[in-house]
Amino acid sequence: MQAVIVIPEAVDSLSEYSGIDLLTCPIAGVPLLMRTVLTAAGAGADETLLIYSTQLSDELVHRITEAATRRKVRIKVIQVMNFDPKAWSSWVILKHYVKNSFLWLPWNWVTSKQFLTHLPLVEFPSVDWVKPAYTTINEVNRDHASPTLPHPEGVAVTSPESAALAERFLVAHSGKVLDGVHTSFNCRLCRPFVRFLSHTRISPNAVTFGGVLVSIFSAITFAHGSYWWYVLGAFLFYIAGLFNEMDGMLARVRFAESPSGAWLESFADGLSYLLLFGGITIGLSRQYGRVAVWMGVALVLGAALAVITTSLQRNRAATPDRPKSAWAILIAHQKKTRAIGSRASFARYRHSKNAES
Repeated sequence: MQAVIVIPEAVDSLSEYSGIDLLTCPIAGVPLLMRTVLTAAGAGADETLLIYSTQLSDELVHRITEAATRRKVRIKVIQVMNFDPKAWSSWVILKHYVKNSFLWLPWNWVTSKQFLTHLPLVEFPSVDWVKPAYTTINEVNRDHASPTLPHPEGVAVTSPESAALAERFLVAHSGKVLDGVHTSFNCRLCRPFVRFLSHTRISPNAVTFGGVLVSIFSAITFAHGSYWWYVLGAFLFYIAGLFNEMDGMLARVRFAESPSGAWLESFADGLSYLLLFGGITIGLSRQYGRVAVWMGVALVLGAALAVITTSLQRNRAATPDRPKSAWAILIAHQKKTRAIGSRASFARYRHSKNAES
């Protein structure tokens, strides 16, 4: 899939920022234009076509393309004067660059890749050019095109207020789709901290190590073997769980997800449970003697087996580049189905036209 991003002629007149300041405005730690490019790539775009006018500095364009290349994102930059997406003549100029079907993504639209992935195919004349759309420059079979315009979620950044709103939107949707009620509640508690951390140099892996450190303190308090120490240990273990949520949320809003980070998070998650049961075992043995030791050994062994089993299942159920996300397979399947459906629609349309002629 191809993504098309157009930077208009007069960016200054569209916002309270200056043109360069708006394009480089950090949204959750990532410059606005770079975030738009990376979001398109995360939604399945294997190529991004960036169209800009002469008013945009070559230095900024070079920085964007260089940063995209470092992240292994294919980007093609074209300079076009007075490009108007509503005018068919502008698209005729790009006929050798734009593919039959593409993802239209406004340059200042902040959203998550999940919303872009599920956009239906809409007819070209019905596209609202100030919002994302999945469309085609050719006619499509009406049976396969969406009869109504989708309502893509996101925020158009034009001011400091909308930039802050965009950050809140990103953090609010930085959880996983399959999160349960308990995890969703934890994510709500973590949102202010994730927003703060996104503007610092603290990495998601550093947050993971912070969670391990809190888990160690939790185990030590459990090992004291009295009621109030147990209460404090439980509270600290809950805080460690919040760290486990924050590292993933921070990685997603900053596009810092990686196989090594996912493995480290899984390892830290399993280690925290081993530390928990180890601390509980020591604490209970101080209260009840040797019988509690055997019970604790059984708990630790059970936790170790659970960690091993879960890790093996994740490795088998996920894609190689997303070892912790079994949900990635579902998204990949949806992208493949949508692409196949679109190609089939175009093929049927061409076949019907040939039959009529």
